[in-house]
Amino acid sequence: RKPLAEISEADLAAICVDGWVEDEQIDFKREIPHREAPGQDPWKVSRDIKPYGRDQLLSTVVAFANSFGGDLLVGVAEKPGSKPGEAVALSALPEAADAAHRLGQ
Repeated sequence: RKPLAEISEADLAAICVDGWVEDEQIDFKREIPHREAPGQDPWKVSRDIKPYGRDQLLSTVVAFANSFGGDLLVGVAEKPGSKPGEAVALSALPEAADAAHRLGQ
């Protein structure tokens, strides 16, 4: 319930400790989605957001915009097999500010 600029790493960690689950207003992604082989994430390797990843993230944003709004948290790992996804750990993106800038473009 804080403005985005006031959210801290501790607030994000609390989401994991408290076991928040995805719903119609919150979605978790461990990384920028990609179709590459495991360990070959194009963002981590070459700072390249492929069209597939961009489209997957933006489809979530559009779904939120067409309903009640919501928050997409990239860098939050989910408990394996949990449906809906349950936040369990932070999974920091390298160069997150650059990723946010590129997605904003």
